[in-house]
Amino acid sequence: MVLTVATAYAAGSLFAFWVLHAPLAIAVLFPPAGVSLAALILSARRDWPWVLATVFATEMTIDIVQGYQLPAALGFATANTVEPLVSALLVCRALPSPVDLSRRRDLGVFLAYAVVAGPFVGALVGATTIAFAAHLRWAGAFPLFWAGDALGALTVGGAILTGAAVRRGSAEWLRLGGVLALTAAVTALGFLPSNLPLFYIPAPALLWIALRYGVPDLAAAGLVFSLTANLVTALGRGPWGYLIGSPRGEAASLQLFLAVTILAGWLLAVTILERERAAGLYEREHEAALQLQRAMLPELPRLLPGVTVGALYRPADTANAAGGDWYDVFALTGGRVGIAVGDVVGHELRAAVAMGRLHTVLRLAATAPGNGPAAVLAALDSACAAIPDALCTTVGYAEYQPRTGELRYACAGHPPPMLVTAKGEPQYLSEGRSTPLGVTDLAREDAVVHVPPASTLVWYSDGLVERRSEDIDTGLARLVTATRDLPLQQQPDQWCESILHALTDHSHIEDDIVLICVRLLGVHVEAPMSPQD
Repeated sequence: MVLTVATAYAAGSLFAFWVLHAPLAIAVLFPPAGVSLAALILSARRDWPWVLATVFATEMTIDIVQGYQLPAALGFATANTVEPLVSALLVCRALPSPVDLSRRRDLGVFLAYAVVAGPFVGALVGATTIAFAAHLRWAGAFPLFWAGDALGALTVGGAILTGAAVRRGSAEWLRLGGVLALTAAVTALGFLPSNLPLFYIPAPALLWIALRYGVPDLAAAGLVFSLTANLVTALGRGPWGYLIGSPRGEAASLQLFLAVTILAGWLLAVTILERERAAGLYEREHEAALQLQRAMLPELPRLLPGVTVGALYRPADTANAAGGDWYDVFALTGGRVGIAVGDVVGHELRAAVAMGRLHTVLRLAATAPGNGPAAVLAALDSACAAIPDALCTTVGYAEYQPRTGELRYACAGHPPPMLVTAKGEPQYLSEGRSTPLGVTDLAREDAVVHVPPASTLVWYSDGLVERRSEDIDTGLARLVTATRDLPLQQQPDQWCESILHALTDHSHIEDDIVLICVRLLGVHVEAPMSPQD
């Protein structure tokens, strides 16, 4: 670690002195600022004293070799040691986990603390040293020192931190080499002419790299862009070339221009990546919700006392295709059959989880001795307080007794069931209605109807009959028409498909649809199935 930091720091410092003429133009890219910063952030806290000692000793040595007096060397070494320490302390305090500069929050913290705050502190010490050693005005030296160190922290530090998080194969390294060569060529083309304003040409190239290859390649390209622009300027070429040999405040504008150009591409790359992450998270959650919902939809029993059943579920065609719609048909004691349809408000995983928990509560309440539909809905009301996202769920629940033909039902805000007699006469069962779950403390009531044998109960969620462009009564009337025309000899599952086709006609489905058709045969089974069966 110590040898690596010393070598990288010395190389960057000598580049600034020998190539960029740092003594003559204070506001130049200072790569060591990024080297020391990245070394601290990437190393364990127990290794920081060694890193800081290495930085201090290396800076002292180079400054003395370059001809600075001992007080000036001590001042610069102090500035370049305190600066990364302040930056790293602030960054690591704000971001306890590893720094990820492809995330907007991490990038914001890095810019605020490592590019602005740390170099600000370093510039306070550095400008004071310059004022005494070079006899320059402190107010003029401060922005120059700050600009050079800030760009070094952004480009060199950013490139090291993003590169350390990436594992590249040979093909990726070859591609990166091409990207960096292109960046250097375009930057040289833009900065070499002194009389033509072409320095903006690298900006589209950096934006393209950000769009095409993401943050790690953009950070590396930004470093090459800064190095090339400073190198060409040090040769006396380009818009800022005339400032060489005459340190003035305008020199800081070059580093500001480079930083803003790089950050524009960086923010573009971060925005794209975060959208991709959000899309991936949504897809995973969406798939989990679909799987959970489908797992909750029961496989209908082949044998139920006195009924035959058909059911279907169709997700919406919108992006939020997984919702909280469900159905269930199950055997109860005494030869009865429980029939349930529900719809949880909302979509995706939370709605599917709430649906699953309500489904379980309904089953338990339905099998409790003496509970009818009203008592089952009351139990669901009580459960709403403990189930997130269950409030305002709509539920319809009925119990059918084949021996007597009695159908007892209740609706908590759910669309009414339809009963189609053996003569093909449809009618809505509009009694036993109340508010959705958890809305009121009023007692639930159920209703009773005696159905003739071979009648069919049609129950559904609101996605079947509701359309944004029309009143729900229109959809309910359409359902009446569809059921009136159905052949009575068709099986319930065929009825489901026919009804779905008639009401959607393969058009855009705006909301989830569940639909069950229960043929109420009125046949008494001597050995009724138990709920466990």
